[in-house]
Amino acid sequence: MKYTLFLLLFLNLPFSSATFAQDSKEANYATIHLYRPRQFAGGLIKTMLYFNGQDVLMMPSGSKLTYKIYSEGLLHIRLNSSNILDYEEGDRVTSKGLRLNVRHGENYYIKIFREMETMVLIPVSEAVGREDFQRKKMFKHRGMYKEEDLNFPVINNHYYPDLATSTPLATHQEEAYPLEKTNESVYPSEQPSQTEEIRSELYEKLVQNERENSNAIAVVIGNKDYHGKDIPKVAYALNDARLVKEMLIRSFGFKPGNIIYMENASKANFETVFGIKGNHKGRLYNYVKPGESDVFIYYSGHGAPDPESKNPYFVPVDCDPQLVALSGYSQEVLYENLSKVSYKSLSVVVDACFSGASEEGMLVKNISPVFINTKEKLFQDPKVSILTSAKGTEVSSWYPEKQHSLFTYYLVNGFTGVADQDQNHKISLNEIKEYLSEHVTYMARRLNGREQNPQINGEVEKTLLTY
Repeated sequence: MKYTLFLLLFLNLPFSSATFAQDSKEANYATIHLYRPRQFAGGLIKTMLYFNGQDVLMMPSGSKLTYKIYSEGLLHIRLNSSNILDYEEGDRVTSKGLRLNVRHGENYYIKIFREMETMVLIPVSEAVGREDFQRKKMFKHRGMYKEEDLNFPVINNHYYPDLATSTPLATHQEEAYPLEKTNESVYPSEQPSQTEEIRSELYEKLVQNERENSNAIAVVIGNKDYHGKDIPKVAYALNDARLVKEMLIRSFGFKPGNIIYMENASKANFETVFGIKGNHKGRLYNYVKPGESDVFIYYSGHGAPDPESKNPYFVPVDCDPQLVALSGYSQEVLYENLSKVSYKSLSVVVDACFSGASEEGMLVKNISPVFINTKEKLFQDPKVSILTSAKGTEVSSWYPEKQHSLFTYYLVNGFTGVADQDQNHKISLNEIKEYLSEHVTYMARRLNGREQNPQINGEVEKTLLTY
């Protein structure tokens, strides 16, 4: 009788400078470089790369990948090779046996090589890896770049590769991007967008707060690019979301890993984070430490009413505004689910109008504008603050000169200290309210000749920022 033996090799690779070099001890991420040089033998065979059980990228012969990872811990790397005995030969490890103890600030170089009938993963030194990466003859293209989605960490405490029933929790990966021809060390996420060329001066004005709010949790959403051909873009939504995220980190002391950040969020993304009607236990609920977490919610994008019920909805990028009650995310459900989160404090900032109108026109075609008074569920809890960019009967304006929305620009500007009327290094809800009421209302009339009145609800003496 023939027996087949499967052996999983546990390998915690050493992190001496001879094997892996460090980019920066201050970095909050690690970088994994994987490459598969051209080979004649087996060159037509494509190999899927897996991180902790989830597929990352197809790696054909002559390909390479740079992967930026924010989570730390044990990472199990394998390929979809056939069921062949795993073995170790020198520093060569078969596809099922390579495990990295990932740490921030580290660079890892791993070579994928077909040897006989086996695909092997070979850890190499930084010097060798960097040199190989630059050898154009080894590759068919300049390589791909991906980074871990912070909302769906690859490394978690619920993946056990030794158990056949293991199911990875991380089911979403960021898209892969071709590495730039000009400089392969510059990642696309760090390059300015071609459509958003101006970096606001507010980045330089942000308060640098030494206080860390280690338990604070935030959700930041910027929806710009909608799938429907008749749905206008929200031109500066991504600029707004990125600026708010940076403000939370620098000024409010949020940890980057505690910010659930989404660009162009779908309805499934909304439901995953906030829950659904009748089930409030989404990702946000699970992140919050009961009674210890300050929670901050920010949304920039379209809002729209249901023409029949007049109830307001957030418009995900895959929403059909004509059927917003079915494909949108209900504002009522959001507030209902947030009320069941055991927060220490809650701030909700919504830069959207729910009239169905926008700077670029109506979202719902072939009907008259539905200007409504938004039925916001206002929490009676004094720990809650809700800030919206306009009344339900108004349109939220853009600030083209600054390439931000008018509301978000002045909101962030206020938190740089200019809204601190008594200069006591504390900014209260009332101070922000007065600052926004003065500047947003005036600039909306000046730029567009229309009314825009931000709505601020909550305990006016509540301190939002101490710096």
